[in-house]
Amino acid sequence: MKVLVVDDEVKLADALGELFRRNKVIADVVYDGEDGYFYAKKGDYDVVILDVMSLVLVDQVKNTSIVMVVKPDMLS
Repeated sequence: MKVLVVDDEVKLADALGELFRRNKVIADVVYDGEDGYFYAKKGDYDVVILDVMSLVLVDQVKNTSIVMVVKPDMLS
């Protein structure tokens, strides 16, 4: 399983990433919406954990695109 964690609270994001890794889950951690969008677009993630406040810099079209890129069937 591969997880993307997007949170602007660095300590929380790092702690989540570490917990996933200890449980043998591949985890990428980023600290803002722009990076989250880039990683989600380029990566093949099973789960994306988003802090809504991390998305302040990302417009609504990109927010929807994150879901569509990761799992297009989630929108149907």
